[in-house]
Amino acid sequence: MHERKDIIKNQKIYREEILKYLKKEFKDAKSMLYGIDSDDDFIIESRKNLILKLKKTKFDKNIEALFINEKNIYPKVYAWWDDKNQEVQVFKYIKPVEPVEFEIKTTKPKRKYV
Repeated sequence: MHERKDIIKNQKIYREEILKYLKKEFKDAKSMLYGIDSDDDFIIESRKNLILKLKKTKFDKNIEALFINEKNIYPKVYAWWDDKNQEVQVFKYIKPVEPVEFEIKTTKPKRKYV
C-alpha cells in the first residue's frame, strides 16, 4: 500500500478536500436515511435506530481518526485523497515492520559411541 511518509504528505496537502468530501458524504447519507419511507415495521424500526446512532456519532472525532498525527500514530484505517478521481479512499493501515537481524547458531549433538 502507501508508505507512511506518503500518507502524511497526502493528508497534509489535501486535508481540506478530504474533510469537505467526507462531510458531504455524511450529509448525503443522512439525507438518504431521512428520506426512507416505508410501511414495513422492520424498516421503520431500523431507520429509527440508525437515526439515533447518527445523532450520537461525533462526526469530527471520527473523521480525525482517519488522519495520522501525534495522538494517532498508527490508525486502524486512514484517508487518502485520490486526485485523479477527486474522491477520498479509506485504506486499512498496516504498521511497518522493521527488519530484524539475527544469527542462527547451530550446535552439533554429541554422539555417544557404544
